[in-house]
Amino acid sequence: MYGEGTFKFYYKKDAGTNDTFRFKIDGSTKFSVYNSSKSWEQKTYVITEVGLHTMEWLYFKGSSGTTDDGGAWVDRIEWTPSGQNSTSLQDGLDTTWPVVTAGDADWYNYSDYAYSGSIYDDEVSQMEVTAEGSGTVSFDWGVDSEEGYDYLQFYIDGTLKDEISGYVSSQSKSYSVGSGTHSLLWQYIKDGGGGGSDYGWVDNLQGPGTEPDPLAEAMDSSLTFTTGGDLSFSGSSNSPYYYDGDAARSGYIDDDEETWMQTTYTASAGDKVSFFWKVSSESGDDLKFYIDDSLQNNISGEKDWQKKSYALSAGSRTLKWVYAKDSATSEGDDCGWVDGLYVG
Repeated sequence: MYGEGTFKFYYKKDAGTNDTFRFKIDGSTKFSVYNSSKSWEQKTYVITEVGLHTMEWLYFKGSSGTTDDGGAWVDRIEWTPSGQNSTSLQDGLDTTWPVVTAGDADWYNYSDYAYSGSIYDDEVSQMEVTAEGSGTVSFDWGVDSEEGYDYLQFYIDGTLKDEISGYVSSQSKSYSVGSGTHSLLWQYIKDGGGGGSDYGWVDNLQGPGTEPDPLAEAMDSSLTFTTGGDLSFSGSSNSPYYYDGDAARSGYIDDDEETWMQTTYTASAGDKVSFFWKVSSESGDDLKFYIDDSLQNNISGEKDWQKKSYALSAGSRTLKWVYAKDSATSEGDDCGWVDGLYVG
């Protein structure tokens, strides 16, 4: 599993003298059942750390005095990423077109790809994009499924254009569309049996007007940014980054100068903004973050990647990052970086 989210599963354990059943997340034991039985029980864990997570179930047979009636079972594993919404899926697809998800399980952004939801036999997971304009629509997709039975399908305006099943690691597709508004629909659909890892994915959706803002792309966001000051922020893949190979980097300014970037987001009650930032500078040359011109935090010196999160009040909010230098001296790389921006 990747990123923040909620992980659930059911388990049960038969007695088994001196037998132990244990569950771990990222090497840390979350619970352990020893020398006793448990009927079916659901476990739920909220994961707030970014990155890749490893889930482990372990069963240990006692070394002495054991019986043959021991055993453990795990069933109905569910993973619901945080921020599983249209903005997150836009990031995964690399598009600015609106995205909605439906069916028996939502699609979600996993490692900057759009993945179908975890479904069971005779269920479907759907993702629909509303596209505008005429030209060529293109995307990459893949699937790992029961060949000939479980399919990843693609529709334009309700007409099936293609479907794949079995194991397809990566395939590029392109289609011409006329002027107007179009429905682009991907769905992963299962029959009554099993096979494969049971998922499909889509990435790199391109078409008329879908080219992402370079700063948004660098920060893995679908928002639109402006930048200015004495020099502009830029998207850079030739400098430090926290995620996905690039980050937004401040301009290389001189003493008593500043460089900034900002975006506007319409927040609902309970929304937050989170991001990672890093700076390499003289103490006194600061990377700063503002919400509606109110300074929230600043860092200077040699600071490695840090995650910052702030609550947003409802309404239109301006989010702004500024790198500013004092009147003398330069140290380190003399700039700051921002990556992994999330709002919602």
